[in-house]
Amino acid sequence: MKIILLSTLTLVITTLIFFSCTKDKVDIVINPNCIDTMYYTTQVEPILNQSCATSNCHDAMTSAAGYDFTNHANVSDNANRILSVIRHESGYLPMPTDTPKLSDSIAQQIECWILQGTLNN
Repeated sequence: MKIILLSTLTLVITTLIFFSCTKDKVDIVINPNCIDTMYYTTQVEPILNQSCATSNCHDAMTSAAGYDFTNHANVSDNANRILSVIRHESGYLPMPTDTPKLSDSIAQQIECWILQGTLNN
């Protein structure tokens, strides 16, 4: 009797463990254009310093529209918004203002940095 009960209990637990893991699947977005590691300090930050965190825009003194893009924490917190505005996506104010749209390759670099976890590297 104990053997049957123990076998049944083991079967139930094993089944629960097996099927509970099937709902934990996560789709991973892989961009084939992101073959290299993107670095905040040498790639992303210089782009933002030249195009966004300039005087009277998103620098620490002005913080236009409440955005200061002079440090990693603020940039990381707003990374998806930054990407959307530089791509001139619908529903976002195109940036930078009064200058030509940033190139697709620049947007791609920022997208890759985002997909790689917005690391402070």
